[in-house]
Amino acid sequence: MAQEVRNPSNMLRVKIVCTIGPASRELPVLR
Repeated sequence: MAQEVRNPSNMLRVKIVCTIGPASRELPVLR
């Protein structure tokens, strides 16, 4: 897991998931 955190792409993906996660509830279309 430490290696995944080092990868910036992984952090970016996690950030997108965290942003789309709650947004998907309000906008299921994005899903």
